[in-house]
Amino acid sequence: MFCIRCGNPIEDGGKFCTKCGAEIKMPGETPAEITAAAPAEVPIRKKSRLPLLLLLLIPLTGVIVFLVLIGFRKTEEKEDPYDRKLRMAARYLEELDYDRAIAAYQEAIEIDPSREEAYLGLADVYEEMEDYTGLISYLEQLEKSWDRDTPEDLPEDAIKEVHERLEMAYARLLDEAGAVNLTEALTMYGEARLTEDEEIVLTDLETWQSGSVWLEQKFNTKNGFAVFFSFQAGGGREYDFGGADGIVVTFADRMGLGGQGENLGFVEGSYGIEFDSFYYNDGDPEGKHIAFIDGSTSNHVSYVLDDRVDDSRWHRASVLYINNRMDLYVDGEKLLSEQVKLPDEVCIGITAATGDGMNHHWIKDFEVTEASLEKQQR
Repeated sequence: MFCIRCGNPIEDGGKFCTKCGAEIKMPGETPAEITAAAPAEVPIRKKSRLPLLLLLLIPLTGVIVFLVLIGFRKTEEKEDPYDRKLRMAARYLEELDYDRAIAAYQEAIEIDPSREEAYLGLADVYEEMEDYTGLISYLEQLEKSWDRDTPEDLPEDAIKEVHERLEMAYARLLDEAGAVNLTEALTMYGEARLTEDEEIVLTDLETWQSGSVWLEQKFNTKNGFAVFFSFQAGGGREYDFGGADGIVVTFADRMGLGGQGENLGFVEGSYGIEFDSFYYNDGDPEGKHIAFIDGSTSNHVSYVLDDRVDDSRWHRASVLYINNRMDLYVDGEKLLSEQVKLPDEVCIGITAATGDGMNHHWIKDFEVTEASLEKQQR
C-alpha cells in the first residue's frame, strides 16, 4: 500500500503514514481513497435534438413565407392604382424603356386626369428623349387640368417650375429648328437711345416723351420666333398720376412710333403686348396691367393685373410664337396665352411713352430668334 497523500510505502496494518502522518483507511471504508483508483464515470451522451428542430422549422418557414407573400399580395391589391402606375413608369424610365414608361404614365392619367404627377413624369420622359414637342404637349395638358380644377393649396413653386420648363422647351424647339439671332441691326425713333451699358432708354423720367426700337428686318411668322428682353420702368409713382404710361412689344407691318400718353408709342393697326402703368384710359382694366392688344391700346384681348410694370426693378420677359399661338412669360411665369394669327411677315419692335404722368422706360438684352423653315422641313 502507499499513502494517498505523499506516496510513502505503508506497512500492512499501518494506521498512519510514517512520513506525513496522514491517516490510512483500509479498502472498503472509502473506495475513492484507495491507491487503485476507481474507473472514472463515463458521462451518458444525450441524443441531439437538432434534426427534430430542423424538421419542425422547415414547414414553419414555409408557412411564414406563404403568409408574407399573401400579405404582400394584399398590400399590392390595396395600393392605389394611380400610384402603382407611377411606380411602374418610374421603373421603366430608370431602365430607359421609354415606350413602356410613356404607356404607364398615360394609363395613370386615364385613371385620374386631375393629378399632376403623371403629366410631369411624361414631361421627364420626353425631356430625356429630347422630344420637346411632346414635353410641351403634356405640360400644356397639365395647365389645362389646373384651369379646370385647380386646388387652392397648389404650391406656387410647382406652377413656376412648369412655366420655366415650358419656356425652356419652346426655346429648345426653336433652337432645334435652326433658330438664328437676328438682333444685330436696330433702328430707333423719338427719344430712344443706346447707353454705354448697352441699355436702351425709351423715355426718361419726363412728361410727354416717346421712343421705340426696332429690328431692321422683317420676320417670317410661319416659321415661329421668340422675343427675349429685360425691362424696367418706374420712378414716377410719387409724382402726379402715379406713374405713366407704359411699354408695348409690337408686331407690325412697318417700323415707326405712335402717339404719346395713352397710346404708349404703339403703331396703330398692329398686334402688341402692353405693360401699362396708367389705367385710367378708356377700355383699361382697373389696375396696372399686362395685356394682349389688337389694333389699339384700348382693345384688350386678354390681360392680368401686375404691379411689376413700373416697380423700378429689372424683369425678364419672353414672347414665344409657334403655330399661331402666342405665349408671354415674365420672370419665368406664364402670364398670357392666345391663338393669334399674325401677318406672314412682321416687324418687331418695342415702344414706350409718357404723358401728364411719367416713368422712365428702359430695356436691355433685346433678342429675337427665328426658326428656319428650311431646316424644319428637313
